[in-house]
Amino acid sequence: MFDREKQIVINKFCDVIFKDHNEITLGKIISLAIPESIIKYFDEDIKQRLDRELAEIKNFSTFNFEKPEVQPLLAELTVILKTTKSFSMNDFSTSLKSALDFTIDYLLRPCDTLTDFVFDYKEIQSREFILQRLNFVKDYEYLPEIIKGYLKRKKIDSIGKKEFLALCKNADKEFTKDFTIIDHYVTFKSFKNYLNRLDLYLTSHAEAEAFQIFLMDKEQESFASFIEEKKKDLTDPRLDFKAFLQSVTLQRSDTSRKSDALEFLNEEKSKPAKEIFRAETIQDLGQDLEAPVEKVLETNSEEPYEVKQEPLEQSSVEKKAADVFMNSSYSLQNNELFRKLTGEDESKKTNYARNLDGLIKNRLRKLVVKKLFNGTEEEYFSTIALLDKAENWDEASQFLTDLFQRKNIQPYSKAAIKFTEFLYDNIR
Repeated sequence: MFDREKQIVINKFCDVIFKDHNEITLGKIISLAIPESIIKYFDEDIKQRLDRELAEIKNFSTFNFEKPEVQPLLAELTVILKTTKSFSMNDFSTSLKSALDFTIDYLLRPCDTLTDFVFDYKEIQSREFILQRLNFVKDYEYLPEIIKGYLKRKKIDSIGKKEFLALCKNADKEFTKDFTIIDHYVTFKSFKNYLNRLDLYLTSHAEAEAFQIFLMDKEQESFASFIEEKKKDLTDPRLDFKAFLQSVTLQRSDTSRKSDALEFLNEEKSKPAKEIFRAETIQDLGQDLEAPVEKVLETNSEEPYEVKQEPLEQSSVEKKAADVFMNSSYSLQNNELFRKLTGEDESKKTNYARNLDGLIKNRLRKLVVKKLFNGTEEEYFSTIALLDKAENWDEASQFLTDLFQRKNIQPYSKAAIKFTEFLYDNIR
């Protein structure tokens, strides 16, 4: 898929990089203006290669590499070796081709692509190998995190390809179970932004087809069918697909909700009266019933539900993910699928307390201060003090959502998820 476009990207970078040089180091590759998921792929690939070579050296060496005084020097040496690793033009183009194959396809078909990448033409794969492969993943971070949690908690030695694919699809479906088509599109924009970063652009019709493939991979058949039905109207290649999707979604939402309101009205009118009313009272009742329905229809024509929720910007992806992880019905700690996969004991109860700083483990506290508050303990303490005063989880989750949005924190990062789970466990 996109083979021609991938080759164009490879040729472009090779022409620029190797015009005056014979090689390029990983340190310089990291500084290139390319998508972060490609940089992540290069970095992890070299790291794992270096780890394997160091393991072989240790096995055949008569020296002890595990001594405490050796470890800091070894860690520093590892960083130097990794960042100074050189690529010839042939090595670079081969590695870039592998990175493009995985990252582009993963953004478009996350479940199928991740399964193929992890199993590498095998039907059964070891737990250790799967965990190593998951470290290559940069985008849709919730998917590898749920899978890692399952594998680590279950402590299984291996898993079959079909079981892994089912695990991916179930995890994704549960995570996005209340997504509107607009929410799915906001997630899909990661694919579009990735291509734009490489100076590749889609026509509106091609974007609709790509979005349809994305939805089918996630087994969102109804949304995919809706796109199939509407994409024939994309006759102008210059038409903005985002605006088009907003328009057709507005029409769909408006028609659906008007139909629901009229159905409700007819049901109410057909219900027998529970008491004997005078004629004017029954008439008044009918008028009272019709008035709010008309109001609903008028309101709905101006403010359709699906479009009203969030603007189609990258920040809404973060906010949606924050809602998923912080709403009690979505929290990983409370998520039915997550409990099923990880073997979480549903009968286990948590003692709620309001001294949150006294309850948080020191290791988690350090992680939260470093990753979420930029190492500023004063800001951490002021935030905890406000959370201590929250009357319930709904109030605390709203505060946390605002905090993440204000500080531009990825709500599905490791630190954010662990902090959210801790708060959910300890706020009633």
